[in-house]
Amino acid sequence: MLSQVAGRFPDAPLDTMQIDLISDEITGKFDVITIFRFIRHYEYAVRKELWRKLREALTDRGVLLFDVPNLNFEVPNRQRTGWGKYNIYDVFWTKESIRQELADNGLQLDALIPIGQGLYPVPAGYRNEPMTW
Repeated sequence: MLSQVAGRFPDAPLDTMQIDLISDEITGKFDVITIFRFIRHYEYAVRKELWRKLREALTDRGVLLFDVPNLNFEVPNRQRTGWGKYNIYDVFWTKESIRQELADNGLQLDALIPIGQGLYPVPAGYRNEPMTW
């Protein structure tokens, strides 16, 4: 992904970094940080440390781009398909719970973009729920 960004903006002064967010410290400040399909796999004590690292690495107007699974989609979907199929730890959020978790960790949610409504056959009451934000 980093080479894709560099290829799209060959004349831009981009500083990119790939790190292990668990064991490495982030050096410098960044305008944009992306961590897709990541934060969902950690218990709150670890996420709290990750949020701290990310918050400290962002510039004052920096943006953190990430995704979180929607509780109101994931639970009915996993009940339908069987929980045993999912062999990794995942956390699910509601709109309010991700907003609150970010606020509790010094981050502000500016936009929540729903992704994947109606793509999977879940019970009728959940069909308009996004898979993730």
